[in-house]
Amino acid sequence: MFCEKCGTQIPEGEKKCPNCGSNNGINSEEMLKAVSKKSQELMSNAKKMTEEVVDNIQSGEIQKNIQNKSFNVVALVGAIVAFIGVLLPMYKIAAFGFSQSINLFAMEKAFSALLLMGIAAIGAIGAILKKTNLTMVAGIALVAIVFIIYFSVKSELGMASSLVKTTIGFYSMLIGGIVMIVSHFVSQK
Repeated sequence: MFCEKCGTQIPEGEKKCPNCGSNNGINSEEMLKAVSKKSQELMSNAKKMTEEVVDNIQSGEIQKNIQNKSFNVVALVGAIVAFIGVLLPMYKIAAFGFSQSINLFAMEKAFSALLLMGIAAIGAIGAILKKTNLTMVAGIALVAIVFIIYFSVKSELGMASSLVKTTIGFYSMLIGGIVMIVSHFVSQK
């Protein structure tokens, strides 16, 4: 294990760094085991949720809920807004009297765009099936990925990032994701 503060190797079984005296509560092997266990739990839960959604699709549950108008309207609207937001311009670049709006596909980030569209679609399916946990997780993932893309674009551009402004696509995806998250808590009451 290495000290979190100064990077000095700490002898096995010790918690205090011999160099700086910093208290290091958990070693890297314990952390790896804990993360691995939690990852396995999350994957198991995701697999169960996926199987449940597939079963609902195959049994015609989606069609029944649409016909009976029995679904989470707020979450569905959020998912649709997020899906459409992927197609809209995400950034506007303005310099020297020139202005250009671009979406994720134009930025050669087609994988990111398709991923966001897939997540929004999963949120929509969750809304139709009234699976609020699925919709909330999709909303969290969507918001997180939108911010990751935002900060990666800003870092790629470096000093020129001040020329880039977010536009309706960015805000649509963000608002759609937040609505999907909030709908989970609203529907719990």
